[in-house]
Amino acid sequence: MKLTALLYHGISLVSRALARALPALAVPRKQLVENSATACRVQSPTEPLLAVPAQTDLFITPAGEFRVDRSPRVVFRPEGPFILTAKIRPEFRHRWDASVLVLYNDSESFAKFCFEHDFQGAPRVVSVVCDGTGDHCNSYLVPDGAIYFRIAGSSERNTFGFYVSSDGRQWFPIQGFRLPKTDNLQVGLSAQSPYDAGDGCAMHFFDIDVQRREVKDFWKGD
Repeated sequence: MKLTALLYHGISLVSRALARALPALAVPRKQLVENSATACRVQSPTEPLLAVPAQTDLFITPAGEFRVDRSPRVVFRPEGPFILTAKIRPEFRHRWDASVLVLYNDSESFAKFCFEHDFQGAPRVVSVVCDGTGDHCNSYLVPDGAIYFRIAGSSERNTFGFYVSSDGRQWFPIQGFRLPKTDNLQVGLSAQSPYDAGDGCAMHFFDIDVQRREVKDFWKGD
């Protein structure tokens, strides 16, 4: 299912458009877009851009001493098993800027799959799973400027998988995990720019696709 509705600059319009674009999966809700974005619009029917200000992030440190929930998110509520896929191309400006596919239940129960400008200034696949406190996994470097990301799972089973692909056809599993709390689970796109002295960033998403099914093979992600 393709994201075909035109999204204009403005939170309420984004909310209504996404609800129309994903009728089989989305439950229309007033707060479909969470936290303020600098801009949220679509360049063409399947290419939304999400620009975010500085000091935006979603994270809890493993020790729990630092908590933040300020990342703009365009989300929908899934019904049953789902596969969310998007090609992402970031405009990195500072360390930890990231394009994100996100699973969000509440401020202490979430998972995010990031194409991130890492601590060394390199483009990297990063994943975070949080159940009260967070973890943080740095995966491999991305040689090209764009990559396909995929989240597959089911809130009924509380199990999910993160996958990456260079071509959108052959998928590699990055992480399989369980979120114990999924009573208010929402799924979608996000972006972050945690750097305190930065000026934010812009993230481009392409070829967004949502399928209402389970993956046939966990290792292949298809």
